Amino acid sequence: MSQAQFLPTASPFQFNDFPIRTQIEDGHLWFAARDVCAALGIGWNGTVLSSIPKAWQGMRRFRTPSGNQSLRSISEPAVYKLAFRSNKPEA
Repeated sequence: MSQAQFLPTASPFQFNDFPIRTQIEDGHLWFAARDVCAALGIGWNGTVLSSIPKAWQGMRRFRTPSGNQSLRSISEPAVYKLAFRSNKPEA
């Protein structure tokens, strides 16, 4: 995706006590990458998504309390890939 575009926000996904912002685009569910990492106990840094294929990530516009923001997003397969590398028992 060359530039972020505004899409309606889906209902927030809840993982235990962690709300995860989601977005639906062309029938595919996208998750805010930073939210997923927080829920899985994975530190957010510049390399956390390096093992995720480029087709499984991108920038999407999410509605937030402070307005619309472009956030790094990941697809459902990317969520599973991150979950497999988490050390949290819940993952």
